[in-house]
Amino acid sequence: MSANAQLRLVNHTSTQQEDSFRFDRRRAIRHDVSARVTAVRRGRQAGAPAGICSLQLLDLSDTGAGAVAQENIEAGSMVTLLFPPHGPERGFDRVGQVVRCEHRDTGTHIGIRFEAQAMVA
Repeated sequence: MSANAQLRLVNHTSTQQEDSFRFDRRRAIRHDVSARVTAVRRGRQAGAPAGICSLQLLDLSDTGAGAVAQENIEAGSMVTLLFPPHGPERGFDRVGQVVRCEHRDTGTHIGIRFEAQAMVA
């Protein structure tokens, strides 16, 4: 490696990531997933109207999720993800806050941080 070589962080989902230092601060193991869930969203302000939208999950951990929405979801919004039953497993809900929002051609990529003990069976 030459003295003037630069280190570059690479996102495993994209081979053409900008040269930026985005360090991973997750505290739980992230699992790549491909699933669709329903999200009930609330605005940042109390009393803001609720909306329902579909999210395509990209990754999931005990503390959060990454997803793509076809509608605009603002950073700071509260969302409840509705995970449907699968086989003998019961469905469950997770409540979280949108902490990252990036508008792309494929939709709005969002990061959701789950609230502690917000799972409802």
